[in-house]
Amino acid sequence: MDWDMTVMLFCAVGIVWMAIAMPYSRGWRYLNVRMEDSLSRSNALLEAQSRSLESEAADEAAVTVTGPATR
Repeated sequence: MDWDMTVMLFCAVGIVWMAIAMPYSRGWRYLNVRMEDSLSRSNALLEAQSRSLESEAADEAAVTVTGPATR
C-alpha cells in the first residue's frame, strides 16, 4: 500500500471511531438520559408556574369593579 492509502485508511477508521464507538465508550447515553430528565423536570416546573399565573389572572378577572363610592 502507498503512504496515501495508509493515511486515508487511518482517517476513515478515526472518523468511524469518533462517530460510533467514542460516544458509547464515554457514556454519552447516560448523559442523554440525565439531560432528558432535567428537561422534563424544567418543563413541569414551567407549566406549573404558568398554571398558577393563569389562575391568578382568572381570580383578578372575577373581581367586579364598582363605581366610585357615594358619600
